[in-house]
Amino acid sequence: MIIPDKEIEECTRMIEFSSACLFDELESDSRNTRRAAAKLLSSKNDESITSVAREYLKSSDNKSVDNGITIIANTQCCDTFFYTGAIITFSEILVSNNDVAVRSNAAASVSDIYQYIIKTEDCVDIDMIQAAFVKYSIPALVHRSNDESQIVRESIAYSLANLSNPKSIDCLLNLSGDSIAEVRSWATFGLRFIGIDKQSIREALKKRLFDKDFDVRIEAICALSELKDKSVFEIMRKELVGEDVSLELIEAAGYLQDKRLLANLKKLFDEYQPSPPPELLDAISKLEK
Repeated sequence: MIIPDKEIEECTRMIEFSSACLFDELESDSRNTRRAAAKLLSSKNDESITSVAREYLKSSDNKSVDNGITIIANTQCCDTFFYTGAIITFSEILVSNNDVAVRSNAAASVSDIYQYIIKTEDCVDIDMIQAAFVKYSIPALVHRSNDESQIVRESIAYSLANLSNPKSIDCLLNLSGDSIAEVRSWATFGLRFIGIDKQSIREALKKRLFDKDFDVRIEAICALSELKDKSVFEIMRKELVGEDVSLELIEAAGYLQDKRLLANLKKLFDEYQPSPPPELLDAISKLEK
């Protein structure tokens, strides 16, 4: 998810702080400050710090629980049991905690762990960790997917989208029609990259083609284009003659492989002179074959 500018500013301010000073910052009333301090603490890869974080997770104080989640989620190591334990604990917190910020952090952190371990799968038991995601994380995320808080629902959609597991399809279908654009966007992104072509997924994507939110609409257009669903042609054509045509949309035009879009792409080629982007050149090449 997008890191707030204030959190980045706080990380920069505290970059030279000692661990003791960073622990002091965890008491701040500002969540951005606490998150920045927690992330800097986790970057030290100090077992004594992770031990304190584990104790935080057991606390009745939600500020401490929130700090513990952030430290644990951002700790990078090659310990399979560390991550499976975190996955189980975060899932339990998501289901049972009464604080919106804590539930949102627990939901999003599931995905943060997943994105780290898939990059370092050579040093962990990836099958054991994947099994933990399926057994604990996905049921917890699905259980909370109707949370009254839009922030929590957005974090859930974000995690389910990144976990990209078939067991989350029904939930993503539901979230793709959420009242909040950010939730719909992550859910549509998740359906796009789930790697399964089902009629129910196509129908949900087609509903989002006319979404009032630009990002949601583009995700749906790209998803259907990648499935070579010709029903998206007319909408794709209109988007390609709009302002600020994204490179992602241009790539999708190539995936759709409808030669009727070639004229639109060549017009963009002229507009991009003298340096047309490689995505545009590739899309044109696909349609000219």
